[in-house]
Amino acid sequence: MYPLDEALIKVADNIYDMFHTRYTLYSQAYQHKIVNIIEEKISEALIAAKDKLSNILSNGTGAENLTTTAKTMKEFIKLSDHIFEEILYSTDDELKDARMKLEDVVRRRLPKCVGETEFATIVTFGKHTPDKWNEAVDEWNKLLPTVFLDKNDFIFDTIQLDYSPSKAETPINNVYFYSKRNPTDVIDIKKYELSSLLPEEFTEYVGRVYYTKKSDEEERDSKECFRWWRLSEDGMCMILVFDQKEFRGNWRLITSDCPSLDRCSITEVRSCKVLSGEWDLYEGPGYTEPRYQLQKVDYRNPEVWGANGNTAPALSVKRRTE
Repeated sequence: MYPLDEALIKVADNIYDMFHTRYTLYSQAYQHKIVNIIEEKISEALIAAKDKLSNILSNGTGAENLTTTAKTMKEFIKLSDHIFEEILYSTDDELKDARMKLEDVVRRRLPKCVGETEFATIVTFGKHTPDKWNEAVDEWNKLLPTVFLDKNDFIFDTIQLDYSPSKAETPINNVYFYSKRNPTDVIDIKKYELSSLLPEEFTEYVGRVYYTKKSDEEERDSKECFRWWRLSEDGMCMILVFDQKEFRGNWRLITSDCPSLDRCSITEVRSCKVLSGEWDLYEGPGYTEPRYQLQKVDYRNPEVWGANGNTAPALSVKRRTE
């Protein structure tokens, strides 16, 4: 057994750097949220045009069925960028749907990414599926009677980022090291012989939710829905406050102390829903008395939480930790 020399350790560190660069390229470029949604739109356009693609590939002279010709390299190499332009500038009514999807790409009429979250393990990743997101949208619509988000307007995208094809394993396990003194024997590099700043995990899972924007207000509602969904998964204390009775008017999702509701882009509270934790409402800013202790209940008007007269609004809110 030969001692591990410094040059070999440096090589191992450089290999880690190479795999980290690979991860960075995937997370910031190849799997970028805009790149992925554009790929999705182009794929949808090609699928919508599949019945006409055979004619496009053969320049309108007729061709075999696409499912047959696409199996041969001769036809496959014809799927170049010109297909995009052929569909985009076509006047064929049968390509209308595909053409509109590509026009959305060119004009950047793309679904907006309203939220992105990382999951540490495949177990937590598996719990957050499109079905779970659809359930969250249904629940959000119930919480806000004046808001309606259509599940069909969302795209739930999942990606996996890792250092190497070995997924959770350290990439060094798939690299053979040799020493000049003994070029025929593989050297096993131990973890303790490398830098202590290396990561413990080499795979992460990312979930993204896209929304087909119809208005700025709906986009805001979608972002708040995603925020509520993730915070509820993490067990965060939350309260929904409304500036009108019966859960109407302007609303805000509050997760921390707010000494003046002006900071939360709302002026007063006339109804609220405690989603988790316990909260105190105050009639004056800066937690000025009187104080009303709230449980996990829906409060349709100030009278329900005990205010003197059902028109007295609350002007500050605070989490109760006592």
